[in-house]
Amino acid sequence: MRWWKHLFETVMKEETLGMAFDAVIESKKDEDRRHPERPSRVQHFIGKKDVILKGIRLDLMRRSYHLTIRPSFDRMERGKLRRITPPSFRDSVVFHAIIIALEPHMVPSFYYYSLGSIPGKGPWVGLNNLASKLNDDRKHTKYCLQIDIRKFYESIPRDKLYEKFKRHIKDDAFLWLLKIVIDEQPGTGLPLGAFTSGWFANFYLSKVDHFIKAKKVKYYYRYVDDMVMLGPNKKKLHALRKDIDEELHKLGLQMKHNWQVYKIDCRKVDFLGFRTGRGVRIDRKKNMLEFSRFTKRYGRSPTPSQASSIESRRGRCRKFASRTFLEEHIEPFTSREKNRRILRNESRRIHEISKRAV
Repeated sequence: MRWWKHLFETVMKEETLGMAFDAVIESKKDEDRRHPERPSRVQHFIGKKDVILKGIRLDLMRRSYHLTIRPSFDRMERGKLRRITPPSFRDSVVFHAIIIALEPHMVPSFYYYSLGSIPGKGPWVGLNNLASKLNDDRKHTKYCLQIDIRKFYESIPRDKLYEKFKRHIKDDAFLWLLKIVIDEQPGTGLPLGAFTSGWFANFYLSKVDHFIKAKKVKYYYRYVDDMVMLGPNKKKLHALRKDIDEELHKLGLQMKHNWQVYKIDCRKVDFLGFRTGRGVRIDRKKNMLEFSRFTKRYGRSPTPSQASSIESRRGRCRKFASRTFLEEHIEPFTSREKNRRILRNESRRIHEISKRAV
């Protein structure tokens, strides 16, 4: 095993902090596009870029850096109540700089079909491969084992996560910074809302990924804490489920009780928002119903945020057999041309604001 070295040196580089700052600004601009009714602070941060980066470098150099704790809030996502802890702008820059330093070392150690947070490894990579294997290899895709982890992010033990980093990193200054970022977050485990959380979670669970592949599972996909394994033998999948449960227990994690083993010819694989079968991919009924209701309510006179949401969901619908759904439940209540015109005007407005600020 090669040690990961010179990471703190990478974080401290002006180029790294500049890239991190720009990445956070882009994410803030995306938020502004989605919520134009909120006051934007992007230009405020851009105007203070040099001051912010100088302050970060000075605190890191003196080892006096600490997180700014902001209040958490609850948000409903896909029927689940989640506690979100948004980091301060300054902390977000540091989080991005940490990942810039870690990414070249972490990504090669990740399982290929670990699909959360990693650039170029979004849901469609897994969905397209899953559909391909279901169609091309019926023998080894006869049964599906599906597993979820109970309260994944908040259950990750911080001490075990830090110890795992220590087994790879030979850089005391960077380990000090990681300790601050991991331990000073509010609550338990990893907070939802921090850029580092998705990366750290993938790193922590990578041991389970490699354990599963070592068990000769031919097709395995994981998106955050949702795992799908395909195989030709039902009994072997049941035995594998018990082995995975033991591995998760060693990591301080717990498998949900709603795990399933089922025959794929009898039901579709419900994964990443779609139900995928042999030669077919269908959106979840819940998603289609929500889209239909949203369009009927806001489609005729949408705000830029609502127009963006409608066009995004319309694009998603093109990924599966949904022509009838679009024609009957979406097209009568909204206009693609009108939505695009609204989005173009909003883009011009934001561009003009940026030009005036410069």
